[in-house]
Amino acid sequence: MLAGAVSAADPFFVNMGFSIFQAFPESPQTFNPLDNNSGGLLASQGAGMFVLKRLCDAERDADKIHAVISGIGLSNDGRGQFVLSPNSKGQVLAYQRAYESSKVPPEKIDYIECHATGTPLGDKVELDSMEQFFASPDLPEGKKIKPLIGSAKSNLGHMLTAAGMGGMIKVILALQHGEIPATRGVKAAMTSKNGGVSEKQIVQKTAVWPHNRKDRRAAVSAFGFGGTNAHLIFESGVKASKRIDSPKLKIHRSWQLSVWKQFMADAKDYMNFIERYMTTSSTSVLFHRSAGKVLSSIRN
Repeated sequence: MLAGAVSAADPFFVNMGFSIFQAFPESPQTFNPLDNNSGGLLASQGAGMFVLKRLCDAERDADKIHAVISGIGLSNDGRGQFVLSPNSKGQVLAYQRAYESSKVPPEKIDYIECHATGTPLGDKVELDSMEQFFASPDLPEGKKIKPLIGSAKSNLGHMLTAAGMGGMIKVILALQHGEIPATRGVKAAMTSKNGGVSEKQIVQKTAVWPHNRKDRRAAVSAFGFGGTNAHLIFESGVKASKRIDSPKLKIHRSWQLSVWKQFMADAKDYMNFIERYMTTSSTSVLFHRSAGKVLSSIRN
């Protein structure tokens, strides 16, 4: 299956909206996730797309496996004070559910890609939530979990509805190459309430992976407006095995190929249709694919 996200909102209205919420920085120089002096977030545009497949099917088909999602935790803060005021309880619940659904224990995580948007309140709450789950003050120092952390938003800005895609793609590439990109612009590094998450954990310069083993593991947090929380656990991709062939699989692959060819043909038809009519100014195009027919509505 395909899963992706696109963000291409009007910058004027986005920036105006965050200014009303007092979450927009006075200048781009004051936008620095995980920094105490950050003045707010900078919205950006972007898109990303994944091909998702069950691991057993990918291994059977000898696909190139870029990474494995081994755990997912979802939650919602419930009723809160404000749409941009996150709640630690909901975030911690997402962590708990992710590791309960995975065979990977929290202490095996090498790096966490934070949601960290550059808003002082949001970033602070996130680090406090991480401290509660990974490095509670009640734990002995030797039992506290202290993975490296960072935020792709320092490099890409906040892509809003596609923000999670940027973080996940960053983590997948980092797992593959064994290098973690730097979180830029951090001058006054933020820490959690009791120091369980410290500035030493923030990757401020591009760093090699903490170990040389092949079993690299990382996690990504994505926390949306209104307290919608997600935490995903990623493991480095496994080496593809030899392709397995059987009569049933050959039929399945033949069907996949025919569907793909039809999809590409339809896509080409749609592009030709758009190029033909979008030359007219103030044209609105709506098309729907049903029973092999393309229906279009043109308004001049």
